[in-house]
Amino acid sequence: MSWLVEWSIRVSVLMSMCLFAIGLTKLGVVIYVESRFHRLVMMLSHKVGLPVGDLELSGISEALHGIEYLFLAPLPFIVFASAVRYIARSFERGKDEQSAALIGESEIVAAKRSVIGLIVGTIGAVCISRLTTPEGLPQGEGLGMAAVIVALALYVRLSRE
Repeated sequence: MSWLVEWSIRVSVLMSMCLFAIGLTKLGVVIYVESRFHRLVMMLSHKVGLPVGDLELSGISEALHGIEYLFLAPLPFIVFASAVRYIARSFERGKDEQSAALIGESEIVAAKRSVIGLIVGTIGAVCISRLTTPEGLPQGEGLGMAAVIVALALYVRLSRE
């Protein structure tokens, strides 16, 4: 059982590192492009007469996609680590099986809260990135995202009691 725990943690850390690297890469590209070429693009677009608004919004949108990956980066580790710990606790045999089960349940509830917080952050980043697109955020999608965020917040609030 210990080799399974060890390898699942390694895989989850690798997945988290990949998502984190993707997010940082997207943010780094946006920062580099904005800092190096922003003045040149602005100057040329004004001389030619091109609209500049879409160029500025695309940089913000890409930066928000990078932030989405940063919010998603810890999810594999949280899910795998808490699931493996819960399974390991369920196999523990001893005098105090009930307390081991309670500890396992409390770890799962804490992991659920962490995952829900990261999902709410990701939904918020998606909502903001869609607001920055030229099409905007359709009213139905905005209401749906708000409803999901409120439902998840209520779940977290009620699970603490």
